[in-house]
Amino acid sequence: MSKLLNMFCLVALLMLASNAFAGENVILYDSAGNVLKPSQVDSVNIGKTCGPCHDVGEMAKTVHFNRKSKSSDVESTGCLTCHLPKKNAFTPAGTIKKTQRVPDDSTCAGCHTDLADWSAHRSAVHIPHSKLSCYDCHQNAGHKTAGAASCAGCHYANKFGAPRPSHPGIPPLHMRRLACETCHIRKTPQGETPGYVLKNRMIVPVDSSGTPVYHNVGPPSQNWGANGCKDCHTRRSKFFFGTTMIDQNGKPTPVPTYKSLRMTRADVMLGALRERLIKPYSLWLFILLMLACALHFAIFGPKRVTYRPDEPEIPRFTPRERFAHISALICFAVLGTIGVLMLLRVENPYESLRRIHAWTGPFFVGSILVMIVTWWSAALFVPCDKEWVMKLGGYLWIKGTCPAEKFNAGQKMYFWLVVVLCGGVVSATGIMLILGQGRASSFVYTLHDVAAAALIAGVLAHIYLGVFANPGTFIGAITGRVKESWAEHHHPNWYRRMKN
Repeated sequence: MSKLLNMFCLVALLMLASNAFAGENVILYDSAGNVLKPSQVDSVNIGKTCGPCHDVGEMAKTVHFNRKSKSSDVESTGCLTCHLPKKNAFTPAGTIKKTQRVPDDSTCAGCHTDLADWSAHRSAVHIPHSKLSCYDCHQNAGHKTAGAASCAGCHYANKFGAPRPSHPGIPPLHMRRLACETCHIRKTPQGETPGYVLKNRMIVPVDSSGTPVYHNVGPPSQNWGANGCKDCHTRRSKFFFGTTMIDQNGKPTPVPTYKSLRMTRADVMLGALRERLIKPYSLWLFILLMLACALHFAIFGPKRVTYRPDEPEIPRFTPRERFAHISALICFAVLGTIGVLMLLRVENPYESLRRIHAWTGPFFVGSILVMIVTWWSAALFVPCDKEWVMKLGGYLWIKGTCPAEKFNAGQKMYFWLVVVLCGGVVSATGIMLILGQGRASSFVYTLHDVAAAALIAGVLAHIYLGVFANPGTFIGAITGRVKESWAEHHHPNWYRRMKN
């Protein structure tokens, strides 16, 4: 038993010793097996020098050797290019003291000269990744076949303590169409503003030669979007109106960046109009409308109709009409709430709100179609509507009964302008956005936002009039029945026909 234990310890010591001395006192050989001096390091044959301990043929199948070939070419570069220390490398006898397992940044910059200045600069200023070496991100560029580490590979796997990105307020479409470097790199390592091109359906930054840019990630305060949507969606943004070099007929040609992204100037201008005017002013429209409703209620009050508790009721809406009306109201509540949250930049990385918005849309479209088919004939204008308009429906200073059929002139205008026009445009553009999966034109997005803002404003006014300004209207829409005195006051023409 003791002999077995001694043998085990001896084997362990031999393994530790072999590891301790691996890569030390390395002798340099040429292809003929002759020992070389340190000054002749360029003539080293890695098969003779490194081959006795390493499978250089297999390891040569990397990005730094002849990676694209199925068979390795060990002489296409040398192991010592990366593994030879730059300072005090050799012993007096001419052997390498100890090869470096991990190349330092100066070794990488010896070949990647375009990054030499950036590598020295990043440690002198406060920028992300300043404490990381080239090897930290490019470990797989050694003897493995994979490329460099990706942004998501570190930030979603918590490598090196990298924080998980949240991107509050940024629409998820940006996450699908923009590479991380697109927003997080404002300057190339050479200090230039990058251009942008489409690559595998993703927008990526490129330098003046058209090469994708991966280095020089800036701090959060310098990212695109740090100042909101106006960083990109303006008429003077360098993101869309900068310059990108693209290959045209074999010749590098400068073009506006929006052209390199296969967009038109109209697309960019509409996007800027949407972000700068339509979205912020839509919120102000809703706020002013609610203030106007509150002011109207405070000055003029509701149009109350007195009736006896036992007063008989008459039918006003059929079950189909009530179902269409109530389902449209529920769908609007969901869609409108999510739409306002989007205007307020309330987003989530899993797109839950947008998915609910997309799933609710078809039900809203169906409700709109049923209402149009059911009520279009009752919404046609008749002669008595002119008097209703002249009296402004009795909502301001002119009081008294105004003539009206089943729908008064105001409800008819609401039907054609809000339900049919705005609802139809919102429905059509919404379907195009769902089917386009983020690739619809800027015109469709803008038209959808404008129609949605008008629809929300119109429905808010409709709710105020039906719930607060005309008590009993909302209950009638839910139950389908109204008091006779209510019908006689609000819709006298229709009431007389119903009684007859």
